[in-house]
Amino acid sequence: MKSAKLDVTVLAMVGTDHHPFDRMVNLVDELLAGHDPSEGALSALIQYGTAQAPRSAQGRQFLAKDEVQQCIEGADLVLCHGGPSTIVEILRSGKMPLVMPRDPERGEHVDGHQQRFARHMAGLGLIQLVDSVQQVRAKIEQFTAGADDGLKPGIELPSPDESALRLGLIVDRLTAAAPAQRWWRRGGRRR
Repeated sequence: MKSAKLDVTVLAMVGTDHHPFDRMVNLVDELLAGHDPSEGALSALIQYGTAQAPRSAQGRQFLAKDEVQQCIEGADLVLCHGGPSTIVEILRSGKMPLVMPRDPERGEHVDGHQQRFARHMAGLGLIQLVDSVQQVRAKIEQFTAGADDGLKPGIELPSPDESALRLGLIVDRLTAAAPAQRWWRRGGRRR
């Protein structure tokens, strides 16, 4: 089935970690270089951090917080590293994050927490893992064909303010229900 001709905007974000994430920049450049314009326009903005600047995509080293939100809202598809905060921001926008976690074996991060978190979120159906140009192209084809149900996370997250209020209520209930305890006695030793 041939996709409908439709313009698609991709936002890619490597995050702000000091380890370069050239693999994502190269993926986005390859995606644009291999795109057939007869299938519709494809544009990409990549926030590339400490990685190399993109050759084909529009690039910004860093984005201010308000710019990140505007770019997420303006994008059709959002590709990102496996950072929990970035993933949550994308989910809050009602979009399904396409996640390419950083790999410490490739010098992209200090440890494998992004890979573990991304696998967990994928298991919950809240993100889609991607690791190749072919996988991202397939998501673009899915989007342009109008079969983007799989590109919606099916979850509504509260705002950060509402989340803080909910957490505050939970803490209040827990502390009110806990018996008063004397944690410290003279000399600073725990009982």
